[in-house]
Amino acid sequence: MRNRWMAVAACGLLLALWTTVPGAQDAQPEAPDSDLVVEVQNLNRSVGQLVSLLETAVSHQHIDLVLKRLQLKERRIAPLRDRVESAESAVNNREDELRRIKMMLEEHEETARERLRAGEEPDPEAQQMVDSLEPHVRILQRELEEYQLRLRTAEDDLARRLEEIEDLDEMLEELFE
Repeated sequence: MRNRWMAVAACGLLLALWTTVPGAQDAQPEAPDSDLVVEVQNLNRSVGQLVSLLETAVSHQHIDLVLKRLQLKERRIAPLRDRVESAESAVNNREDELRRIKMMLEEHEETARERLRAGEEPDPEAQQMVDSLEPHVRILQRELEEYQLRLRTAEDDLARRLEEIEDLDEMLEELFE
């Protein structure tokens, strides 16, 4: 918006100068006198300086915009990193719990086999524990798969945002060169 106003102001200045310079609108100018030539040269120089200033202002605004976009992207990365860490933690917790329960099951099953080899009856409490843990293992495995999927999704989202930031960073480097 500021660029438009600057451009309008520059055009207005040119129009005002054009209409105030004597003979500038005439189709057939009279023989130029040296004061008029000097004035037109000064105007030409001033217009060139205005154009240069406008180009510089536009360039600075573009850089500001890219920097603001970069800051916004970086702020959006923090929650994504938190999601990744949370999903990693959940996956690790489920894996640990699953490993612990499987070890317990193996121990109870080994104890039951040893009792059978020794000719003893299986321990009903141990068998009841094994029977109750097996469904829990299946539930944990499903949860683990779900958390692994969440982790992959969060990692993909984070990688995509990091690529966007890298692209913006490259754009900034090009602008500053």
